[in-house]
Amino acid sequence: MTRTAVGLILGGAVLVAGCRSGDQISDVRLGQPVPTRAGNVVTLEGWRPGADPSAPGHQSGLALKSCRTRPRGLLLDAGGFALRTVAGVVLAPNGSNLSAVGPDCLEGELTFAVPAGDRPRFVTYRAGATVLRWRIPSSPGPATP
Repeated sequence: MTRTAVGLILGGAVLVAGCRSGDQISDVRLGQPVPTRAGNVVTLEGWRPGADPSAPGHQSGLALKSCRTRPRGLLLDAGGFALRTVAGVVLAPNGSNLSAVGPDCLEGELTFAVPAGDRPRFVTYRAGATVLRWRIPSSPGPATP
């Protein structure tokens, strides 16, 4: 029997995913698969803005795929993600729409409540003392090769 586990923290863990003194920051391109120490490979595929960016707390989505690379490896630690906006606000994911793709992968979207009039600057993912950082382009959409 295979068990699928998804770690998703809704709320509070924003500081855990943010940057701390002594962290090593690695910039990553959207669409680039990144292996993590947790035994998975994470690929951020694109950004979908909310339907009305001027609305308070509009829901915006981060399209991603995560696959484990070893038996019993972690599929996804959604609580390790944070979004930093242009105004400097740091947000944790507040929801998800993820689907299993075979026994070892998940794909879908993490959602963030972006403040009205603000937009994302970059997404970070904490992997131990390493922080992976993806810059979010001004115009939304899937990653380009």
